[in-house]
Amino acid sequence: MNDPRKANIESLSVWLDKPAVQQAFTDLMAPIIEAAATAKAYGEKAAGELYGDDGRLYPKAGKVVIGRVGGFTVTMEIEPSAAGGWVGESLSLPDLNAIGISNMQIDGQLLTPRKES
Repeated sequence: MNDPRKANIESLSVWLDKPAVQQAFTDLMAPIIEAAATAKAYGEKAAGELYGDDGRLYPKAGKVVIGRVGGFTVTMEIEPSAAGGWVGESLSLPDLNAIGISNMQIDGQLLTPRKES
């Protein structure tokens, strides 16, 4: 039996600006891969000198806000999967408006939040 105090989402449609998310992934991942390849071939010091902001550490992670939906922030985060943590720079990009809810039906009422931009 459903509790009448509990909202029931009957349908939810999400829009995604796939090209914008793909470009953000590329913009974060490319310098991380380049720096890692340089570190592997020429050492960490060379990678830091060529790719690091401080000439020492090089990018190993990145994060971008994909969008904001209601009171929530949706992010894409890239981090090394190494156990024990990592040391390096973390890249960031300007916030995107690349995801949102185009319509939602709750308890028989159709809600239409902000549309795709």
